[in-house]
Amino acid sequence: MFSALNFLYSGGEMGRLIRDHDWSGNPVGTPDAWPQPLRFALNICMGSSFPTAIYWGPELRLFYNDAWAHIPAERHPWALGQRGADVFPEIWNVVGPQFDRVMQTGEGFAAFDQRLDMFRDGRTQETYWNYSFTPIRDEHGAVVGILNQGNETT
Repeated sequence: MFSALNFLYSGGEMGRLIRDHDWSGNPVGTPDAWPQPLRFALNICMGSSFPTAIYWGPELRLFYNDAWAHIPAERHPWALGQRGADVFPEIWNVVGPQFDRVMQTGEGFAAFDQRLDMFRDGRTQETYWNYSFTPIRDEHGAVVGILNQGNETT
């Protein structure tokens, strides 16, 4: 039987959290009205065993898979659907301009052993990361989101 949420059924725990989340008050709207590029990107994200997130729309609203769920630490699962800048204020001075560049230029970006001082376990910790930002485009070629894959190298 077809469901508007079929694209989330391979998503493990995060697929369930996305399906069960109350999206009615969120600017991205309800899943049945999500645009095809978001659905397609989420299907890839949910099916990946590598830590993968999607930052969607002009506010860079956050979606992520099971492998990425440990990255926001105690902010998980609250982080789902929140603005990236609100989820990671302590590193936004580094990653915010990187996101902006990808959204504005449409060119992907990769960082290796990037230092990010992240808040975890009640304190700021020095961490290092390899990650990439890949533009997600709509059917007209406009950048509408970013696919983020990465892992900690600390």
